[in-house]
Amino acid sequence: MKITALYNNRGAILAAAPVDDAYKGPGRGPVPVASRGAKVGVFDVPESLSKRPLNEICTSLKVDARSKRLVETKGSKTGKSSKQAK
Repeated sequence: MKITALYNNRGAILAAAPVDDAYKGPGRGPVPVASRGAKVGVFDVPESLSKRPLNEICTSLKVDARSKRLVETKGSKTGKSSKQAK
């Protein structure tokens, strides 16, 4: 599963939408719009979280600014705090 995520300079996910290859509109689904201080990117969600609701995915992960990948947040419910998601 992939998501399009809007995130701040600390990597916190502010908004997200699933990427849908079957989407009939322009692009591959809804895209959050970035304002000043925020960025948008498309990211792979780790398999262990891919079946969870989008709100759980957003609160369990953040964007690592260096690698531009999703990583688990400290204290996430997955039990693997701050380990890089693959």
